[in-house]
Amino acid sequence: MRPWILTLFAVLSPLTWAASSTIVVPVRIPLDGFVREAEGWIPVRHQSEWQPLEKSAFGQSLKAPLATRFSLRRSPIEWQTLGDRIEMRLPVVYRVELGVPVIERGLRIGWRQVSYCEPKPGAVLRVETRLELQPNWAIEAHSRPVLDLAAPCRLRNLNLDITPQVRRVFTTSLERAARELDAQIAQRADLRRLAANLWARLHEPVAIGPKLWLELHPRGVSLDRPRLEHGEVRTGLRLLGDPRVSGVATPSPAGPLPALSLTGDAGPASFDLDLDVDLTWPEFNARLQESMVGKVFQTAGNRRLRLTAISAAPNGERLVLEASVDGSFKGQLAMSGRPVVRDGVLSFEELRYSLETDSMLIRLANWLRQDLYRRQFTKSARVDLVEFLGSQRQRLEEALRAGWTGGELRLEGKLERVESGAFELTGESLRIRARVTGEVSVVVMR
Repeated sequence: MRPWILTLFAVLSPLTWAASSTIVVPVRIPLDGFVREAEGWIPVRHQSEWQPLEKSAFGQSLKAPLATRFSLRRSPIEWQTLGDRIEMRLPVVYRVELGVPVIERGLRIGWRQVSYCEPKPGAVLRVETRLELQPNWAIEAHSRPVLDLAAPCRLRNLNLDITPQVRRVFTTSLERAARELDAQIAQRADLRRLAANLWARLHEPVAIGPKLWLELHPRGVSLDRPRLEHGEVRTGLRLLGDPRVSGVATPSPAGPLPALSLTGDAGPASFDLDLDVDLTWPEFNARLQESMVGKVFQTAGNRRLRLTAISAAPNGERLVLEASVDGSFKGQLAMSGRPVVRDGVLSFEELRYSLETDSMLIRLANWLRQDLYRRQFTKSARVDLVEFLGSQRQRLEEALRAGWTGGELRLEGKLERVESGAFELTGESLRIRARVTGEVSVVVMR
């Protein structure tokens, strides 16, 4: 699996074009699969065959044939990532044996140990890998072996230091491991194919609601320099596009993947989007009823009113509240006010009786015209939009995930919050301009 984090820096309006935006897609290539494979192709225990030495071994001419044999036991492989480098560490305990020929009937039939060295634990075999980005969208890995031999290897009874020979043997083995590591990273860092696949998918609309589509329209692409963090190869695709939200899905032709150019770091992954969200009047009134029905209002003379029903309807830039009450006065009241939204809560300013109610009060219950009632009504007439916006956040999150499900690419992630901003009263709904922030991931399944 390779996760890609998709970040949209965009301000979108339904059915209108937004300014050009940069779509940042940090690419993360986990190495955990490679680590498991490395545990397989680097054995935990190893013993070599006897290897005859050259006549000039140990810096002197040998008077008789000699051979060496290596045995090694390693601990679990350790991995570290340091900037643009990755380090594979193999703590080892090893033993080197020196042998002389075993002769029978003039023929050598084997070797017999005459001396050995077995340094104390502390030796570490390392492979350091540096990453380099190529113009052809390839990430090349350049690995080299590094030996940390904590103690020299001296043959017992001979007082002969064979550490240089040990280094040559270990270096030869580590060079093979380094070549394998470079090949494995190159195989996993097939950015061109993945970028071409993603480039095509980003031209497809993503459904984010009923008859609502997010279109990204990418135009250009660049790549951040690769680095290694937390056991992953990380880089970032940047796509310049013209995103919009549309009521009609209109795919745009992808064309070939643009030429690669290098940029700096991609920066943090985040989703920042302005989007209109409609709260229909039946839904609004259900929340208004839940907030207000059953409330009791009091005034001088121990008069009481209990709210039994309430609904709202738009009238220009104001909302008209029609309420049924019983108690000291039984009947219908109508008030209008200018709605305001603060911290996700809709309340009213300049709340006043309608002309029809005002005329009725003059005839029937003039005491209802006291400001005390209006103040109590204004304080109680609130609609909490936080829960509604939270449900919209969940709906958008599910829609985004469902937008790219199946195949090699899957969309997933988390929207941190949906905050209310400006709003508009329409005949069908309270239309809220919401700010959506969070994180969305494009996961590439391999």
